[in-house]
Amino acid sequence: MADGVENEVLLSDEILEAKAKQECLATIKEWSELTADDLKVRASHGITNKVFIVTNEKTSPKGVIFRVLNTFLEKMIHRDDEKNLFLALGESGLGPKCLLMKGFYRFEEFYDAEMVQPEQLVQTKVLKQVADELYKFHQFQFDFQDKTMYIEKVFKKWSKLAVDKCYARYDQFNEREREHLDYLRKMIDPEFINEALTVLPHNGRIASCCHNDLLNGNMLILRETGEMKFIDFEYSCPSYVVGDIANFMAEAMFDYSHNEFPYYKMDPSRLFSTEKQREFLELYFANEAFESEEAKNREIEEALKQIPLFVA
Repeated sequence: MADGVENEVLLSDEILEAKAKQECLATIKEWSELTADDLKVRASHGITNKVFIVTNEKTSPKGVIFRVLNTFLEKMIHRDDEKNLFLALGESGLGPKCLLMKGFYRFEEFYDAEMVQPEQLVQTKVLKQVADELYKFHQFQFDFQDKTMYIEKVFKKWSKLAVDKCYARYDQFNEREREHLDYLRKMIDPEFINEALTVLPHNGRIASCCHNDLLNGNMLILRETGEMKFIDFEYSCPSYVVGDIANFMAEAMFDYSHNEFPYYKMDPSRLFSTEKQREFLELYFANEAFESEEAKNREIEEALKQIPLFVA
């Protein structure tokens, strides 16, 4: 099946859009009376999987997500963990529900929502929504089969796969992005890896489930209720809480809304200042019952010290 999955992902959008209509009409019982002409398909691809939003104006559900899974991820993630976590988060309300899994396709609940824009991350209201939802995510308990910490996966496995894939198209990156890629290449060196792992906080909070990919495109605000929802949990696994927060702050530099390779632009001016880091941490830890204000402040100060360890 693996080869088939990868071949499907490499098909053109035109072919996959037709496939999305065909599979939706054959699979979603509420749409059995519809025709292909009743459906509209819009591509909304991530960096890994191909995603299509399929909608209609005649019956509920008004839309579904049709996701084509990519076998490149098989080299990076534990597929059973990814599948079971997706199901569990959907049942808990922390993620979209799974409507159906069929081979290398997945039908997911469609959120009628607006994607959070990078420039919105300076707004206190939006930061509070992110902080509140992330705190709930960190409280979620899930028993991963692969209990490897996220930071170890990044250094020992994912970095080499990602860098090798990017270097195949090195000439399509701008000068600043190439500098960033060259820096990432150093992370593959075993000596660098061993040194990096020794500086991690031994007393840092660890959550059984961290998102680990909280870029703006994975944060949605529902149009009807104004609630925030997270999506795309392929890289979720046990990790340092502050590491997950730091990753979110670093991702604020990137805008992934571009449709041409490499599908993002980087703006270092959006990197969180120390003041903005403190604001977010105060919003995050406001969800927790501390013994005293002093105890909460100590937690915030310790987190501020740890953030540079994960974004430097």
